[in-house]
Amino acid sequence: MAASTKSAARRPTPNLPVRVAYDRFEFNPCGTKLDVLIRQDPSRAQRIHDISQKTNDEAERLLRHGRYTGHQSAFRHALLMYRIACEFGADVAKSFGDAHELASSGSLGERLMNLYNNWVGRTLACDPAHKGKLNKGDINLIWEALHAGHLQTLADSTYAPLPTDKNKIGSKTYHGFL
Repeated sequence: MAASTKSAARRPTPNLPVRVAYDRFEFNPCGTKLDVLIRQDPSRAQRIHDISQKTNDEAERLLRHGRYTGHQSAFRHALLMYRIACEFGADVAKSFGDAHELASSGSLGERLMNLYNNWVGRTLACDPAHKGKLNKGDINLIWEALHAGHLQTLADSTYAPLPTDKNKIGSKTYHGFL
């Protein structure tokens, strides 16, 4: 199995040292930035952006109520990674998901939650039982994962906010990726 779908990943445990938490998801906090991935293959990046827009719209339509914000985020992250992994492979999905998390602000708990939900989406895409379930099938698959409790919908609040970095990619340019 590819490194991007390693079975060792699991829900973040409260109060883990940051390095241990990142290691669970093979996340490099100094990893490849989104703008580098875009320059490497602009047509692929555009296709991923289009997939992201579609996924964001569907997540908003299906889970539009404010109380489901955590559910919507979990659903959106897992579905997007599933779709990217089905089309481009789990390693490409991981690269774009990790790059997005590098550009995101919030708490470490939110980042770990997103990395976990990204991992779930990639793992489902790599499962032979789910291959080819795009369009309505992928929505149903991730919906079932959400309602079965396989996605994390609340970030662990014991983790501190992440420091902001003025050199990160601006949200206006790259917001659509997740």
